Amino acid sequence: MRGGNRPPLSSDKRFGRLPVEVCVELTRVRMTAGDIASLSIHDIIPLGHVAEQPVTLSVRGYPFATGELGMAAESLVVKVVGLNGEDG
Repeated sequence: MRGGNRPPLSSDKRFGRLPVEVCVELTRVRMTAGDIASLSIHDIIPLGHVAEQPVTLSVRGYPFATGELGMAAESLVVKVVGLNGEDG
């Protein structure tokens, strides 16, 4: 057991029901304030991110996993391919 006699947090049933917002980050793009101010509907912002590159999954700014983008039933999905602190 971790932390003395306490069970791991993942075994706490209350923890499993706690809703959290997961952020899937493709990349960050640097733009000037002028570029942002001049954006119009239908403008395209190049991301420089290849679809096969991993994406980062985070909660409240803390990365916890990496994933790959894919499609399932006509929806964009993320397949988890790595968890921080674990192999495979």
